[in-house]
Amino acid sequence: MPASAYVGPRAAVYGNSTVSGNARIEGMAWVNSGATVTGNAIVRDSALVQGGANLSGNVVVGGDAEPAIDCGSGTYLMFNPDRGCNGAGGEADVNPAHGTFTDADLTLGSGPSPSPSPSPPPPPSPSPSPSPGPSPSPSPSGGARTCSATYVITNAWQGGFQGDVTVRAGSSAITGWTVTWTYTNGQAITQSWNAMVTSSGAGVTAGNVSWNGSLGAGATTAFGFLANAGATNSVPALTCTARWRTPLPPTGGRGFSPRPCDSR
Repeated sequence: MPASAYVGPRAAVYGNSTVSGNARIEGMAWVNSGATVTGNAIVRDSALVQGGANLSGNVVVGGDAEPAIDCGSGTYLMFNPDRGCNGAGGEADVNPAHGTFTDADLTLGSGPSPSPSPSPPPPPSPSPSPSPGPSPSPSPSGGARTCSATYVITNAWQGGFQGDVTVRAGSSAITGWTVTWTYTNGQAITQSWNAMVTSSGAGVTAGNVSWNGSLGAGATTAFGFLANAGATNSVPALTCTARWRTPLPPTGGRGFSPRPCDSR
């Protein structure tokens, strides 16, 4: 395997498979025996390259995709045996997004403890005192929601490069994020994964997708891209904007008890 190819510490390459050129095997990706990954191909996340597959060019395989074909272009992020090598972008995740919150976000308030009633003298028994109702649950902690983003060039070749951006939530949980930057050396993004990336001139905007917008306090997620570049390829300054949407309360009324089944 040439020195320019890369296999990450948690990735696996088995048997007589071949990884060459500028190919990268990242994350927990798996390359089965008999597969070939070459060129600028990238296999990442939990993808599994089946034996006999031949990945080349600028193809990107991630998520839970399991390609078993020859392919040199496009982004493939989901297990879909019916999809051929069509050069299109990555699929949208069909699973609903879910949030990750801090202990403070999920803390429920407790009602006041009633004072013990003195034991009445017999024979008459006093009516029982009503128990105080529980206090309402507090809303998730307020304040400004923040995030930060870090841009790293992970691989470069003549006329192009691969970049990764790590997004980190601030001291409070967030449910969405947007990262923006402006290139100063004519760079142009050609492919991306794990984010919705758009360009307008030199300006780039990257927003979360359904499965990686919700981050607990201090938690991180990452997205990547391929881009064209000239002789100068400086790292731009990034701006990260966080979003927060209050979760819906659980359904059901207070004090609800199921009605017993009538066996008659």
